[in-house]
Amino acid sequence: MIDKVFNRLIDDITLELEQTNDKSEILAIIYDAIKKIVPSDEIHILSVDNENKMAYDIEDNNLSCALDGSGVLCQLYQSHQPLLVNDVSRSLLYNRDIDSLGKENVSKILTIPILQYNSSKNMLGIVWVALKKGYRQFIQEDIDNLVKFINNIKNRIFEMDTDKKDSANHRLLECQEAKRVLETRIARDENYFASTIHDIRTPMNAVIGFMELMLISENDEQKRDYINSTLKSGEQMVSLINDILDMSKVSSGKMTVDKNDFYSLEAFEDIAKLFYNSIIKKSIKFNIYIDPKLPSMIHSDIYRIKQIINNLLSNAMKFTPEEGEVRFEAIYDKLKSTIRIDITDTGIGIAKDKQKSIFNPYTQEENSTSSQYGGTGLGLAISQQLSILLNGNLTVESEQGEGSKFTLQLPCEKNVSKEPAIDKSNLDNTNMLFYSPSMIYTEFDTIKRYFNDMDINYDYWQSGKGDYSDGRSILFIDVSHAQRQSDKIQSFLDEGGLIIFLGNNFETEDYNFKGNFKILHNPILPNILFDKINQLINPEALDKTQDNKLLNNKSLKGLNALVMDDSRINLKLMSEILKKFELTVKTALNPKEGLATLEEEVFDVIFIDQNMPILNGDEAITIIRENEKKNGTKPALIYGLTGETNDEIRDKLLNAGADAIFTKPVHIAEIYEAIAIIKD
Repeated sequence: MIDKVFNRLIDDITLELEQTNDKSEILAIIYDAIKKIVPSDEIHILSVDNENKMAYDIEDNNLSCALDGSGVLCQLYQSHQPLLVNDVSRSLLYNRDIDSLGKENVSKILTIPILQYNSSKNMLGIVWVALKKGYRQFIQEDIDNLVKFINNIKNRIFEMDTDKKDSANHRLLECQEAKRVLETRIARDENYFASTIHDIRTPMNAVIGFMELMLISENDEQKRDYINSTLKSGEQMVSLINDILDMSKVSSGKMTVDKNDFYSLEAFEDIAKLFYNSIIKKSIKFNIYIDPKLPSMIHSDIYRIKQIINNLLSNAMKFTPEEGEVRFEAIYDKLKSTIRIDITDTGIGIAKDKQKSIFNPYTQEENSTSSQYGGTGLGLAISQQLSILLNGNLTVESEQGEGSKFTLQLPCEKNVSKEPAIDKSNLDNTNMLFYSPSMIYTEFDTIKRYFNDMDINYDYWQSGKGDYSDGRSILFIDVSHAQRQSDKIQSFLDEGGLIIFLGNNFETEDYNFKGNFKILHNPILPNILFDKINQLINPEALDKTQDNKLLNNKSLKGLNALVMDDSRINLKLMSEILKKFELTVKTALNPKEGLATLEEEVFDVIFIDQNMPILNGDEAITIIRENEKKNGTKPALIYGLTGETNDEIRDKLLNAGADAIFTKPVHIAEIYEAIAIIKD
């Protein structure tokens, strides 16, 4: 809550309280105020009997609890510090018999001590606030605001005889001290957690990096399979670490989104391509449809959107048996300026009574689900929170044993470009033709759906009928049919017709066709489809679907690199990767060695780890940038490396002069792309 608004609220409440001495009216005013300050379904104010260590509801003395046992309220009484629990079912501290105050379905509680002005040991009472259901969470700001509010009005609750002259100073000191103690504890816990995660990420960086290096040079299929299995296990562990980090941010109210403009089709196609091979290898049919009418650019947080979709597709793949089906669709609603993303599967499904709880942390549909299918139960909880932060919503429809459908609705917010991502203006005079001898065109359904949505006409080709010699007719034909129709296909090409062959096992040298044709592999995605069509109509058009990010497609030979890292294994890994790209590499185990090397030699690119002895990475970067200015040398590309996801660390490195930050584990392709821009 903004300070100005909050202070005005306190002033208004104080004025209302001064105008009445009726206890019921006073409590009603205070309850209403608390509801405005923090999310709440239940509120109780307890008075504390310090002599007998008991707490009583201020309105109903029959509602009481002992404060000398175990539980949140007992811990609060002992520590005199605010406490919150955002998931009582997972809290080791929560004692339902005491902390629920007899209420049913309590899922989250926030408790604030009310202390006497002139005594840090004497507790007057406790404010107890609870949430019963839903996805709302208590955050640090709720604690701060409620402490400040209670300390401003507590004399009206208990009508204590206080020294009014000193009460304001005591209130301020108590607030400041409570906040200081709480911030110290939170900072200590966060630092410990970040340090632990860093210690895990560092060896995982080496595991994944060396596995990728082995995969590049290994040709034996069995060994490649072993390496791939190890690599996927490592990536699964990193994914688990990321989920735990994100869940920690959710619990502390620190989960954030970073909205930027991004190319819509490319983003969603990348997700589809990422999962396509994995799903197909499980003998699961994977149907994809990405609306070609999506605006070319959208303003949102694509990293978080990908995180949600990845979680949903991972679950769909995990819970769908062989011969089942997974469907991924991204549909644009122009009138509402929203995107609807549907992930549908024919898997095990979810029972009706479990469909709400699956969005809770650490929850899975059945107790046996984790052991049978793996996972932590964090993915859906994180996805739900992210959808809320993106001003969207995530819902589920499911029948047990029949599959599930998760729907993510997201606003496009501002449209950077209202023009659709696909331009069909050059297709107005083109004949789109489909060939299938059985007259059943199921294999072309996706392409036809794109054409229907784009208002592009199409017809069916029959050999020997129609004049297709104008060079504006494109025939779509499946590979299996092409094998049996080679003479007719060549005749079609000779007459000036254009062909797109569909299939993943098509090799042009096997058929020796001559003419203008392209090959369209699965998955069929709008950018790829319409780029192939455009290349046929305009042979000089650039093939935008060609992968320009393959390793070694641009020589990096002749570039010099310096790597600073206090981990010998990470230094070895980075050296091997950079040598693979034919760079000259030097290493340093600490910034002092690295800075000494920079005095003798100029480098094109420098990789610097953040956590190092003598100097941190950001401090070393600051010195390097200062020396470059002083000496008038060309600035090197500097990339910060960190095993932490703390935004403060990233900001430090960027503010010091780093060009970009890589979070460990860093993938080989990322390193290559980072260096390749020097050659652009």
